[in-house]
This record gives sequence, C-alpha cells and structure tokens, in this order.
Amino acid sequence: MSLAEFFGERTLADAICDLCLVSVSLENAEPRLYKTGYLDRNAPRINERMVDVALATSAAPTYFKPALPKVGGGPLIDGGLCANNPSIIALTDALQYERDVSLRGTPRVRSERWREDLVLVSIGTGRRGAMPYNVKRLMNAGKLRWVLPVMEIFAEAQGVLADRQAGFLLADNYLRVNPVIGRGVELDDAHGIESLRTLSDLNQATIDFLRRHIRAFEIIDGRRMTMLDQV
Repeated sequence: MSLAEFFGERTLADAICDLCLVSVSLENAEPRLYKTGYLDRNAPRINERMVDVALATSAAPTYFKPALPKVGGGPLIDGGLCANNPSIIALTDALQYERDVSLRGTPRVRSERWREDLVLVSIGTGRRGAMPYNVKRLMNAGKLRWVLPVMEIFAEAQGVLADRQAGFLLADNYLRVNPVIGRGVELDDAHGIESLRTLSDLNQATIDFLRRHIRAFEIIDGRRMTMLDQV
C-alpha cells in the first residue's frame, strides 16, 4: 500500500497523538521538524499533509528523490542524516510542551519533576554488530574508499551517542530496543523482512519495563496496549 493510499488527504492536524518527524533541508543542511500543535510556533505547518511529511522524513539519498512538501518547503531528505536515533529530539520537545495535556490526554511534564514524568522507549532498526568494512584498509584510504564507511560510522556513532545520553538523563525511565541483526539488510530489500520477524519479539526485560510504566502507554480511551494484555 502506498503512502498516498494509506494517509489520503489527512494532515498533521488530524493526528490522534502528538508527533515530531525529522527531515533535513537539502539547501542549507538544517534540520526541518514537522510537529503537531503542542508548540505555538508549529502552527504554520500544522496543515501539512501526512503523506508529504512521511516522504520527507524517509527520503534517503540514492534510494528516493528529495521531497517537496507544499507547506514546509523543500527539497527535504531523510531525517536520519541528522538524527539516526531521535531520542534526544523527543526528550527536548517533551520538555518544551506548551499544552496542558497531550492529544492522548496525558498531562504536561512538570518542570521540577521531568525525570519522573517522562518515559521514553526508543526503537531502532537493528544493529549489525561488527562494522561492514576493513579497518586496516581505511587507515590510509582516500576519498573513494571512505564514501560508504563514513556513512555507516556516522549512523552508528550518532545512534549510540543519543542512546547513552537519553539513558543517562532518564535512567530507569528509558528503554532502547535495537537488537543485533548480525548481517546487513539493504534499505530496499523487502525480502529481508522475513529474517527480522523473530527479532521483533519482546524479551523479558522489555516486557518488565512496559509493565512498570504501563500508564504511559495507555490508549486514548483508557484501554491498555493489547500486547501487554497477552504476555
């Protein structure tokens, strides 16, 4: 199903929970964040179509063309180029919240007790384990040989750094789910999905975390997450 078929003409104003999606401007390399209305300054882009925002935040260079949203301008490319692990962005925006309650009905974080009020679950796309390049070859490599490794290093290092920072700030109120895959899976390899299914199962540590913080994951009408009712 294409993004257009899935989202239709829905905009950020139609969201049922608050969102913050990251992209990068190709013109000046600055981050471009699309958010729901929890900050007054988000108002100019609240009517951006969800399909356009989804295209912008996932427009990985060499795989997809840069996106040209109608409201926010462009061209825009994959937000992973500035925030491969956006945990710190989520944490920062939660601390800037201006509404009294979120779209899900949860109260705004108390500035004096934010470490207790905030619960963050960061879900990655999996780790390779060993990096896919020859370290000795890179010791004296030139530009051409560094092209692919430098992107791998950037993505992995940024993700690990954000993970450590969020873990330090939130301690037991933070969970990172990012299992080791053990092999490379190309971004456009649909067949690789099958090999990832077993890695998506919840382990006991994850289940225990979600049980401890179940109130943070209740659905709008008060029902708890189905996956927790079944474990």
